[in-house]
Amino acid sequence: MTNIWNSLKQEIASVLDVDASEIEEPEKYGDLAFPCFILSKKLKKNPNDIAKDIASKVKLDMLSKVDAIGPYVNFYVDWSKFGHKLLDVIDDDYGSTKGSGIVMMDVFQANPFKSFHIGHIKNAATGEALRRMLEKTGKKTITVNFNGDIGIHVARWLLYYNKFCNNEIPEDFTRFSGEVYAKSAQMAKEDLEFEKEAQELNRKLESGDEMLTKKWKKLRDICYKDIDRIKNELCVKVDAMIPESECVEPGKKIVKDLFEKGNLVESEGAIGIDMEKNGLGFFILLKTDGTAIYATKDIGLLKIKQDRYKFDRMIYVVGSEQNFYFKQLFNAFDILGLYSKEKIKHVSHGIVTLKEGKMASRLGNVITYDELIKIMNKKALDDIEAKNPQLENKKDTARKIALGAIMFQMLDTENNKSIKFDWDDALDTQGRSGPYLQYSYVRALNIIKQEKTEEYDTSFLKEDAEMELLKKIAKFPEVIINATSNYSPNVIANYLFELSQNFNSFYQSIQVLKAEENSKKARLKLVEAFCKTMKSGMHLLNIPVIEKM
Repeated sequence: MTNIWNSLKQEIASVLDVDASEIEEPEKYGDLAFPCFILSKKLKKNPNDIAKDIASKVKLDMLSKVDAIGPYVNFYVDWSKFGHKLLDVIDDDYGSTKGSGIVMMDVFQANPFKSFHIGHIKNAATGEALRRMLEKTGKKTITVNFNGDIGIHVARWLLYYNKFCNNEIPEDFTRFSGEVYAKSAQMAKEDLEFEKEAQELNRKLESGDEMLTKKWKKLRDICYKDIDRIKNELCVKVDAMIPESECVEPGKKIVKDLFEKGNLVESEGAIGIDMEKNGLGFFILLKTDGTAIYATKDIGLLKIKQDRYKFDRMIYVVGSEQNFYFKQLFNAFDILGLYSKEKIKHVSHGIVTLKEGKMASRLGNVITYDELIKIMNKKALDDIEAKNPQLENKKDTARKIALGAIMFQMLDTENNKSIKFDWDDALDTQGRSGPYLQYSYVRALNIIKQEKTEEYDTSFLKEDAEMELLKKIAKFPEVIINATSNYSPNVIANYLFELSQNFNSFYQSIQVLKAEENSKKARLKLVEAFCKTMKSGMHLLNIPVIEKM
């Protein structure tokens, strides 16, 4: 897809003999601008004089006017010409760009023996949005869920289950898993004997005890079915599930081989790597008693990824609590020659809290995914019953509204910031929300469903609301590129909200179907372009498109 907005910037930059990144998009005084301070030193002239000189000489077909204000050159787009060219190229694939490379993505982070709660949805939403953004810019992605199916927390879970749960397998296994996880963690703190038993059970599980392994696998498979259901409901693509249990032995072997070669050192019986000079302390790779830890398994995971797949770089989408650990891990990969840290990115994200405060699986004070989606579905359905009781497929529409509300609120914040989830704000069709985007799309779709046009002349688009909408649509491909290069879905969320605002201003002030014929045709084409841009953008954020609401 041709990015004609960027092409215009490139054309201006070429005439000025500067980089296109130096061309700015001002809030006023032109559609594009160039600050002449950059050329002042090179030409040894006053930037104000340079601006006047450029303004008097630059003439391009897509520009209606060029003027100088102080040290700035301001370029005014001829929207009758540029608008026609823009609307001609907008199709269902608008915003796509060519690219290359394969990106391995560690996403979703759903673990068996734990409840999948509202905080996990943030990770799922971020990972899936980034995957779609990367694919939109021409990359191929491989997504894996590296899940903690083994370890001391699982041993505690199994021990508690064996002692107190009478082999119970309730229908709501997500909630049940979370409760057992919280109770077993609490008991481990309070009962020293329980913790000793859990440690022994953990060693037996890691060594492959036959009876224990059989029961563990049975319960893990139930957890996996639940995880798979949630993944499908959230429309999240995961190419492979790689459990920690598969990574233990490969990880141990690599660590032991590196130790024998002298690449690692021993400290108080533990094997690791001294990264004090990097400010990262001593990074343990294998515990004193020989049991694997997170780092052991992550090394094994890397080996499995490299054996199974070809890829050019890796992304780990993991919460900010693990920031320091991933600095250690990536540096260890690099120092040990396992993988270059320059080809790895940790996309860190903040925590999700409710009005009551922070949640923690080990404390049991979480809202599970199933509880959240039930609440959101009911609220959305109640709103439909109040405003549009005759709507067909009300339950399906309510589900899509709920998912859109969740996804937007999870992605409308910078990755590194925490989210205080509020379901009333998330479902507000008049506020900054997913349903507001969906409602704006429905409004526009209702117009073009009534009448379409093939012939149009954008010179009949003259109103300010029309120009603002046209300009915003033109910038969509640039927004995707910028958001993807910075791993920032919130940039797209913000753009879609502003685009919806532009459309609603247009909708409230401009007649379309009752306008004079030439104006009607141009406006219909503009509304159609808005629909295609919105649909493309909402898809990137995994917000369901709705045709009636």
